[in-house]
Amino acid sequence: TIASMKQEFAQATACIAKLKLDSAKAKGATGIAMTSGKITIVMKPDKKGVSHKIGAEMWQKQTWVKVGSEWKLKRIEQTKPIKMTMDGKSMPKPSMSEG
Repeated sequence: TIASMKQEFAQATACIAKLKLDSAKAKGATGIAMTSGKITIVMKPDKKGVSHKIGAEMWQKQTWVKVGSEWKLKRIEQTKPIKMTMDGKSMPKPSMSEG
């Protein structure tokens, strides 16, 4: 949810996102974009003074619709499970449903 995302970002010192548009096509007023990317979040130091890095690698299908002269994002679907890491080590897969 948005509230949990805001809480997580409040605990971060940096967020680095590298996203790539793998393909895009449009037919009429609907567009489909296939994207992939990596996000790294550097957390504030914990009580022991240790800062952790959380990483996520993701693949998405984005559906866009044309409203007037603008394109607006309608839906995001994960096309593969998100790969999560903490300090370079694998984390359990999150359960996400978006849209």
